[in-house]
Amino acid sequence: MPGYISDTSLQSNKANSTSIRDTLQRYLVNLPLFILSMVVCLGGANIYLRYIDKVFVANSQILVGGTSAVSANNSDLVSQGLFGVRAINIENELELLRSKKLLERVVRKGQFNIRYFNIGTIKRMELYNGSPLFLSHAQLLDSASNWAIQFTELDNKGAMYRIGKMPAHKFNWGDTLNLPMGKLVVKKRTKRIGKSETPHTIEFSSIKEASEEIRAGLSVKSLSNKTTIISLSLTSSNPARAADILNLLGYEFAEQDVELKREISISTLNFIDDRLRIVSNDIHRIDSSKTRLYSNPRFQDIASELAYYQGKYGTTENRLEESFIDTAVIRLLEDYVKDNRNKFRKIFSPLGLGDPTLSATISRYNEIITERDKAAFENPDENIIMTAIENKLESMRSNVLISLANVKKAYALRIQIFNERNNEYELKMGEIPDKNTIEMELKKQKELKERLYLYLLQKREETAIGAISSKSNYSNIDAASFSPVPIEPKETQIKNFAFLLGLVVPIGLLYLLDLLNDKIISRNDLSNKTDIPVAGEISHLDGTDEIVVNKSRSIIAEQFRIMRSNLQFMLPVTRDGKAKTLLVTSTISGEGKSFISANLAGVFELTEKKVALLEFDLRKLKSLKIIKNEEFNKGITNFLIGQTDSLKEIVYTLDEFPNLDIYKTGPLPPNPSELMIGDRMDLFFEKLKHDYDYIVIDSAPVGLVSDAFALNKYADITLFIMRQRFSLKKQIDFVNDLKESKKFKNIVLAINDINLSGKYGYYGYGYSYGYQYNYGYGSYGAGYGSYGSTAKRDPYFSGSPNPYFDDKKQSFWKRIWRR
Repeated sequence: MPGYISDTSLQSNKANSTSIRDTLQRYLVNLPLFILSMVVCLGGANIYLRYIDKVFVANSQILVGGTSAVSANNSDLVSQGLFGVRAINIENELELLRSKKLLERVVRKGQFNIRYFNIGTIKRMELYNGSPLFLSHAQLLDSASNWAIQFTELDNKGAMYRIGKMPAHKFNWGDTLNLPMGKLVVKKRTKRIGKSETPHTIEFSSIKEASEEIRAGLSVKSLSNKTTIISLSLTSSNPARAADILNLLGYEFAEQDVELKREISISTLNFIDDRLRIVSNDIHRIDSSKTRLYSNPRFQDIASELAYYQGKYGTTENRLEESFIDTAVIRLLEDYVKDNRNKFRKIFSPLGLGDPTLSATISRYNEIITERDKAAFENPDENIIMTAIENKLESMRSNVLISLANVKKAYALRIQIFNERNNEYELKMGEIPDKNTIEMELKKQKELKERLYLYLLQKREETAIGAISSKSNYSNIDAASFSPVPIEPKETQIKNFAFLLGLVVPIGLLYLLDLLNDKIISRNDLSNKTDIPVAGEISHLDGTDEIVVNKSRSIIAEQFRIMRSNLQFMLPVTRDGKAKTLLVTSTISGEGKSFISANLAGVFELTEKKVALLEFDLRKLKSLKIIKNEEFNKGITNFLIGQTDSLKEIVYTLDEFPNLDIYKTGPLPPNPSELMIGDRMDLFFEKLKHDYDYIVIDSAPVGLVSDAFALNKYADITLFIMRQRFSLKKQIDFVNDLKESKKFKNIVLAINDINLSGKYGYYGYGYSYGYQYNYGYGSYGAGYGSYGSTAKRDPYFSGSPNPYFDDKKQSFWKRIWRR
């Protein structure tokens, strides 16, 4: 139906609301635990912050400049080799700053492997430059070892020193201490030192170890992608020391760059000197090669040699032509003389022939021709004179031919010589082009070597000047700075964490206890596991096992009245007006059956009904403490074994409850189970039901013995007692099995020993039996003994210090643990 809200929906919403409220109250009632946890956690955090070594950070920046000595497109090889043409690679610079070599250099120069501490009661503190003493000189036997010296009783003159557990020795400031690790000189840092009992320590570590420690706390990174600025930060317990390390690191980084440049300059100078020697030798070699090119000292160059051989060749050629002409003339003369037709003719003068013998012979021949002609003119006929002249002429003719032949041979030899010379000159002139090529090559080489030599000389001077005036590409932008506020420990975060831990630990502890808890704590533990109705809930009460209802208006009395009303609705109508019987039992001992039974009987008696309370635990000799001067000689056992048939002989009464009769157990029988199933049981209950309006049976635990099963047939309703913080959750399953198997009639539950406040508070379905109202005798929690509370109690319950439960003799610590 529209607008209709089912009971299930209401109960679900109410259960959720109750669950949230209950959960909050579950933790709020443990407020002292939260306060204690807060105090412990925040106190521990403050102690931790007080004694933990604080970590500070120092920062600095280094500007990485480009190479100013040479541009990137410079083709000067020496400049490139000397200064480098490199683009700035920030990643390389970052690694160089973190290199072990550089850090060891910084440690060595700044003596950062020597540290100064003062020793407090709990912690020690690094003093650095604030130490009243310092190590002035150290000549160590082994610089790779670690050692420490403690100084005490400092004054203006000296102090006591001790190494390890060795005895202390007195020394004066400035004395040389001959120690196992070497010779040390310790001086005071200021002119005057006041007397101090505080121990101070000088600790020495190896260069490598100190540099590794610095490297571990050093952070090097680029400031941004658009700049060439490197940001450095160093964490240390002493910020001044960290700042000095960063300053020296920047300085040594720049100095290392300068030294590298100087080293490169020196290497370059050595290289240039070597090259100069090589180039000089090359120039001398070229000059020697050029000198060897002209073997004749008269020649200084190719042109003069060429002109010389050309002139020689021309002169020889002219003479060769003249010799050919003269040879031809000689042949003509020879042919002429040999021709008989010219036998008596004069020989023409051999022009151009410079042979005087031939000229003389021809002249003599012509003179003889003239004599013959004259003789012939004078003696036309043959005669002895003519014959003699002709014979003489023939003889001279032979001489002419011989002279011509000799001259001809001479000219032939001349021609041969001239030809040989011409061939020689031609060969020489043929070598001229090769020599010219060689000369040009040597000239070029020499010019190149000379230029290179001059260039190297110039670069040598530039390098020598640059080696003196080298400037680093790196520079510190500002001196290192630090904040006086430590970066670790983070005080705010630690305190916040301690605060949260102070909240989480109790919550986690309570949650863990809830997870580990197997006891019934809240009404939900029942409602989630069973649908058996709950007849009532009885609060916790300290200090009595008496009947507390009487005419009291206390909360517990009201709870029993409510339980009475609920049971009256649950009890079936009996036939013939016989008594209504309530069987009170539980699964185990100690859940409060006797207390519930006695007070339930008492509250029924207040309605002016006849009530019988049966203590039917025949295995346990126990009775209410309110029965004075009791004697355990008569009871239910006596009736069941037939010693009496009168109920009046075994009944006990109370003045406060005149309509309430109590039947005690009596002597313990050896066979309680057999008695309870005997014929006397029927007679016993028949009499009881005839004489009383209500019968309350206080039976033995059903989970331990079977007595309650024998009593079930006489009961109209079975009241199972569950005790908060005592009964196990698995007992609910046992009760469910009993209900399903119908071994007991009309099973209902009662919750006992409920703690309405504290860490084990019990939360019901929402009705509170008037707990939240004022009955005129005190406000909530004041009319009953609140568990673990110091609240004022009802005077009615302040009489007995003993609890009413069977486990009343628990140890103090067990009761504390339960609470």
